[in-house]
Amino acid sequence: MRGGGSGGGARGGWIGRKRKKFRAIPREANDFELGKAKYYIIMVMSAIIWQLQGVGTVGVIFYTSALFNGILAALLVPLIGVAAVIFYHESFTGLKGIALVLCLWGFSSYFYGEYKMMKKVVNDETPGVIDKVEHEPKRLDDQDEAYIV
Repeated sequence: MRGGGSGGGARGGWIGRKRKKFRAIPREANDFELGKAKYYIIMVMSAIIWQLQGVGTVGVIFYTSALFNGILAALLVPLIGVAAVIFYHESFTGLKGIALVLCLWGFSSYFYGEYKMMKKVVNDETPGVIDKVEHEPKRLDDQDEAYIV
């Protein structure tokens, strides 16, 4: 089998396709409007920023939780859209507005839940009691009566 395998050979496969992509970098640098040096600076800075973002993600998960990291990531999505509107003068569409409102709503809901939890801790409720209250499933007989219309 030529070039279609998982590792590929010197002429094809995954490694060959990657090699072709790297050969295009000098050609893209020559065609870059701001110049060859700025192209390479942007490429290097992009790689450094991606690495810092990865380390930051691991740090947020290590010091808080994966849930909080997901909430921060969800908050950044619409904020990047707002930054594009401010810095690149893009139009602020209804879709961007809805995304912003929903993400801010989720973000504030998470922090309101954390505020309520901390309020219970400050009022001398022990962590065991809080865990029991927060994670105990509700029974059907504990529920309020249904409204009859």
